[in-house]
Amino acid sequence: MNSRIYTGEVGHARHAPVEHAFSFPFYCLGIDLDELEELGRTIPGFAHNRWGRLSIRDTDYLDGEKGALKGRLVDWLKKQGFTAEIGTVELVTVPRYFGYVFNPVSF
Repeated sequence: MNSRIYTGEVGHARHAPVEHAFSFPFYCLGIDLDELEELGRTIPGFAHNRWGRLSIRDTDYLDGEKGALKGRLVDWLKKQGFTAEIGTVELVTVPRYFGYVFNPVSF
């Protein structure tokens, strides 16, 4: 398995009009797109393209089109003129929690 969990901390600070700061623990998933289906079958509580405590749905990415995420990405890259062979693609993202999406950014 190449997929992983990244952990860290998110913080925010404001200096005006009133000084205020906070931070909290944060994690996101680094998912090898070739492993998505296997992860959905083998990791308890994780689902791919269905409801789960944590889940990834292909339609949450790349404008919500249907089809396998990696294939859609490869097609999009080719349309942009990218000609190199594509190997491993790691999606760094926040999964759905109990079906709800709050994912401000994905890489």
